[in-house]
Formats: sequence, structure tokens, C-alpha cells
Amino acid sequence: MKNSKNRTIFDDNSENRTIFADNSKNGTILEEKQEKSTDFCRKHKNRTIFADNSENRSILAENCKNNMILDEKQQK
Repeated sequence: MKNSKNRTIFDDNSENRTIFADNSKNGTILEEKQEKSTDFCRKHKNRTIFADNSENRSILAENCKNNMILDEKQQK
């Protein structure tokens, strides 16, 4: 997140919710269980990460070649 130019962090019912704006160059997924997808995210300059009310769920979109939905159950 150090290199992200624009970002907004929300505190809601989820433990971690982060939205990275269009121009962020490097993204970080906050849960250790999702570290495998961090390398995937860093390859894409433009992306948006949304979390909903589940504890560990992110949707990667916007100019990513492959959209992914990450859920804690899918990490195992």
C-alpha cells in the first residue's frame, strides 16, 4: 500500500475492507491467507478490490486480465 497513489479504507462489518483506486501501482491484500494472490495483483496496474460483509472476501476487477473472487473457503 505504500506505493498506492489513491486509496480509500473503510471500516464496516468486515474485519478488513480496502478499495484501491485506479492509479494504485502496488496492492496489498490484508489477510495472510490471501498472500498467494498478492503476486497476481501486483502484475496489474489498475484494479479495484471490494470487500463485503464476509470476513475474507475480495473481488478483483477493472483491467485485470483474470477476475478472481477470493473466499476463505476457496483458499484451502
